[in-house]
Amino acid sequence: MTTVLKATNKFELKKELKELEILSKEGDLERGGRVNVAGVHAGYAPVLTENEILRAEEIKKVKNQLEKERLEDEADFRAAQEALKLKEQMHLVKAKGLRAELEVEQDIQDRKHAREIEAPSLNYRKRRGRCGARDSRRTGLQPTQP
Repeated sequence: MTTVLKATNKFELKKELKELEILSKEGDLERGGRVNVAGVHAGYAPVLTENEILRAEEIKKVKNQLEKERLEDEADFRAAQEALKLKEQMHLVKAKGLRAELEVEQDIQDRKHAREIEAPSLNYRKRRGRCGARDSRRTGLQPTQP
């Protein structure tokens, strides 16, 4: 039985040695793969860092542009509001000017109308005063003075 045990031990030893050799080769391959991956990562690290920096700069530029546009929009909005207020004030001033102009024209027309009304009565008074003097001589009454 010792030969059988020796043969079994020898077989198991060979089997274990083969497995260790296979594991060793697999470990070497795995380690080599990790080294290759690390090399690839090391090769791309500067590119990734540069891309990240460029992306951060682009984001800053876009944010600054948006902020600038926002401020310009606010300034444009304020300018538009001021322009609307100014336009409204101009309309009020224009309306006041037109109203004053109409009042002056109405006043001129009223005065002209008043003169036209007074003119015939003045003529009447003058004629009556002249005629009245003749009549008063005949009647002995005194003429009325305007």
